[in-house]
Amino acid sequence: MSEDQRQHHRINYDTPAIISQGDKEWPTLVIDISVRGLLIWLPDDWDADNQQPFKAVIPLGGNAIIRMDLQLVRASNERAGFQCSHIDAASIEHLKQLLEWNLGDASLVERELSALG
Repeated sequence: MSEDQRQHHRINYDTPAIISQGDKEWPTLVIDISVRGLLIWLPDDWDADNQQPFKAVIPLGGNAIIRMDLQLVRASNERAGFQCSHIDAASIEHLKQLLEWNLGDASLVERELSALG
């Protein structure tokens, strides 16, 4: 999907994260994040079942953590894109603050969140 076709703004956010599936965990780096999901660098030891759900834990500093349930949408040799299937209320608040700070427009973030239903 091209940048023009995306309905949600993605922000570059180079930060450590943990992607997990069942009892497996992979430390990685987030490339970008939006209200719809995230893009990560694939770890060298990636051996996931790409058809099964994933979880992401993204520490923001202090006690702030974004937790997302994810489905893999696309993967290459280096990167993987995930769609968020669930995010808890505390995590959505942290994500909202992160997006507002980076986009500089609280009303834009509110529109994107309300579009999720």
